[in-house]
Amino acid sequence: MSRFQVPQNMCNGEATGIFRFPHLSTATWRLESLGTKDFAAALAYDVMLDA
Repeated sequence: MSRFQVPQNMCNGEATGIFRFPHLSTATWRLESLGTKDFAAALAYDVMLDA
C-alpha cells in the first residue's frame, strides 16, 4: 500500500476508524491508534463487516 487517508473521525480525535483503499474497495480495514502525544503509531488490519 503506497498511500491512504486517515478516517475523518480519527482526525477529529477518535481512537479507531474504518477505511478502504480506493483500489481495493472490497477489503475493509480497521485502524486503531496506538500513539501518544509524542509518538505516532497505529495498527491496521483487514476486517469483515456484516452485510
